[in-house]
Amino acid sequence: MPFTISPGVVTKEIDLTTVVPEVSMTEGAIAGPFRWGPAYERTVVTNEVQLAGIFGKPDPATYKNFFTAASYLAYSANLKVVRTPNTTDAKNATMDSANTVYIANNEDYENTYDPQMGGSQENDYGPFVAKYPGDLGNSLKVSMCGAAKANTNADGTLNANTDVALTGTSAWTQSGGALAGSGTEYLTELSVGDVIVLGGYSLVILTIADATTATAGSLWGSDIGSGTAARKMRSGFSEPVSHMIGTVSVTANGSVVTGVSTQFDTQMTIGDIIKVTGNGEER
Repeated sequence: MPFTISPGVVTKEIDLTTVVPEVSMTEGAIAGPFRWGPAYERTVVTNEVQLAGIFGKPDPATYKNFFTAASYLAYSANLKVVRTPNTTDAKNATMDSANTVYIANNEDYENTYDPQMGGSQENDYGPFVAKYPGDLGNSLKVSMCGAAKANTNADGTLNANTDVALTGTSAWTQSGGALAGSGTEYLTELSVGDVIVLGGYSLVILTIADATTATAGSLWGSDIGSGTAARKMRSGFSEPVSHMIGTVSVTANGSVVTGVSTQFDTQMTIGDIIKVTGNGEER
């Protein structure tokens, strides 16, 4: 109990042995050969879900370390984890199985292979390498989805995005829009939505049946005789005014766009932004 030793001064004894420290602030650390994640780099983990997300779920070779860490995280939210794989055997999965590479973590990659960070670019492992070492990387699948009409090849390389002269000769019939070719390669050189120039007039490809048969739409009101055609440069992001077929009109602040001799269903998709020349309005 408190007692007074002089006027206005009170002394009180407090037993601090009963104070329980904040468990969530207690720091812990573990190092182990986890299945996945950055190697030889300290990572702070706050719960079991995050532990599995960064370092992989347990397997027969790693369950002891994993569940030891998980048990600690049941009481604390501050665990420093270091993955310690065998640097001789652990490799990063690559697209070229003949060449192996070990990249421990992001810092290792930047210092060794990233030219912008002081490293040197290597082309021996293919276009893609797994982010971390370990056989879990062998299950990764990489898919590339280039713009449908852009100049991207299947391997990720780019062709020059310019106008391309088409093989053979073509003729267009205004009634029905039939595009008839002679010695042409429509199947390989054209795609629906491409814009071609024939006889000085622009046409948009609507359908392609075979190498010499297609249909096209145009603002031009007469047949176009046989001649060589050129495919206008492609873009997966925008179309210049010269590629758009027909004319449009809009009312001020209106939401309806009305077209004349247009090909909206081929040249536009929901979400596109159009700009009307003349008044500069966008929809």
